[in-house]
Amino acid sequence: MDGLKQIKERPITRHGSENCSRRFLFDGSKIAELKDIFKENATTHEEIQPTRVALVTAVIWNALINVAQAKHGQLRPSLLSPAMNLRGRTAVVPISQNAFGNSWIPIIARFSPQGDKLEWFDLISLFSNAVKNTAKVIGKANSEEISLIGAGAFAEVHEEILRNNGVDVFICSSWSRFPVYEADFGWGRPCWVSCSSEDCEMFTLLDSKCGDGIEAWVCLNEKDMSEFELNTDICKFTSLF
Repeated sequence: MDGLKQIKERPITRHGSENCSRRFLFDGSKIAELKDIFKENATTHEEIQPTRVALVTAVIWNALINVAQAKHGQLRPSLLSPAMNLRGRTAVVPISQNAFGNSWIPIIARFSPQGDKLEWFDLISLFSNAVKNTAKVIGKANSEEISLIGAGAFAEVHEEILRNNGVDVFICSSWSRFPVYEADFGWGRPCWVSCSSEDCEMFTLLDSKCGDGIEAWVCLNEKDMSEFELNTDICKFTSLF
């Protein structure tokens, strides 16, 4: 773990009221529509069967890239760092699906502009391949190797933020398929689960209570949120609550 000593300390940023959170609902019919659009636009060499999370993540990532483009006047490179749940993915060190605690590591997907236009379905392979490749490595790794992989990813994201050289960094997490609506601490199951936080800019995905949709809880600074809400794909595929 010596590599952790090389990570520079990041200045503490107090966001205060500059950040705001919004919930965007992708219902089941819209996710099915996204899947059809991806199939229509997938190249012949692509054999990816995108998950619901991949489809929704691609739409949001694309919208965030567009927000940055509007702000800076050009399409910029970006790094997306989703959290990967380790439960059920490790073989050398098995982690139960019901294991308690933060059993996750960050993964990294990078986008580099090729021209001045981008569609959300162009990001599917970047996200899906990052998940697939990391899962493959994690599946064969021991506990020390998993720790080093996670530390390396943390360091890469951290350094990219500090470097501030024109690469936009976006953080996200998915709670999809977690049985959050089955939790009962003695006063019944929840009627609605949320994860709203304004401490940092990121987005989190949860299954809607009906199960076929996905709620995206997005936290951005107020100016970026105003631009994000006007994004064509966000307006087309989501309902704002």
